[in-house]
Amino acid sequence: MPSKSRFNYRPLKAQQLRELATLITSGIPLADAWAKAATMAHPAGPVILQQLQKGSSLPAAMKFLELISAPQQVTLSAANNAGTLNQALQQLAADYENREAHQRKLKSKFYLLCLLLFVGWGASLALVAAQGQGLLAAFVSNTLWCLICYAIIHKTVSVVLKDGWWWLEKAWRFGMQQHKAYQWALIAHWYALLGTQVAAGVDLVSALRQMADLLNQASYRKAIKAASKDLENGHPLSQSLADYSLLPNPEFRSILISAEASGRLAETLQQQRRIADQQLEHFQDTVMMWVPKGLYAMCGAVALTMVL
Repeated sequence: MPSKSRFNYRPLKAQQLRELATLITSGIPLADAWAKAATMAHPAGPVILQQLQKGSSLPAAMKFLELISAPQQVTLSAANNAGTLNQALQQLAADYENREAHQRKLKSKFYLLCLLLFVGWGASLALVAAQGQGLLAAFVSNTLWCLICYAIIHKTVSVVLKDGWWWLEKAWRFGMQQHKAYQWALIAHWYALLGTQVAAGVDLVSALRQMADLLNQASYRKAIKAASKDLENGHPLSQSLADYSLLPNPEFRSILISAEASGRLAETLQQQRRIADQQLEHFQDTVMMWVPKGLYAMCGAVALTMVL
């Protein structure tokens, strides 16, 4: 079992990150910018300020207090070394806002499904009462079905809301790299992070090694190690990744080859990230579209058992 978190701080808000980025852009030293920004109002604010005053980097301090994930630390660390921390904080804030908006949309669908479930439960009981049948037996049966339906809906929504890195780790664990959702998540998260590091001036070998521990799977770490070695020996990025199942599909290899040849690898990966994000959102919407259909089928099964 994973160890329990040492801290229980809530994440920073997008508005706090934007204010901090603005102060950094104005040329204020990082520690002073943190002290003046709304980030000081966060419960972890004073602790991070102490770390900054001792010379710690902001990404290291935030990761130590578990305010950011390991991939976010890699992003912020690369930006910090490249002198573009303010831009990375702005992007992180935008990512937070986009994720929160998507979560609100999915949760609204979840609440609507729960409402439909409750209405169906009440309507079926009213029908039983009008027919003069056994109300107690129908109440127990319908309640059981509703609880099963609720558990299925809740589990589906909770899985859909998982972070993309969670999906990547599960795909490597269960050998599901051929699934379209994995391929889109790989481009939207893994390759986007690689592109962010390249744009910050990190060489490809170092960038790849920075990503070796982002998924807690031995096969993944072995593949990264081998691909890094090939890359260090002068092999092209597209070949190094393809040889160890680190490409989402053959078409993406052609994109990488063109990007390497044109010297626009970072820009190409960010463009592909936007496309993959749209595909992932469409996939999640499709999953949520099938949930009510399954619910209707189960309600029909309940109605059939009542008739029979």
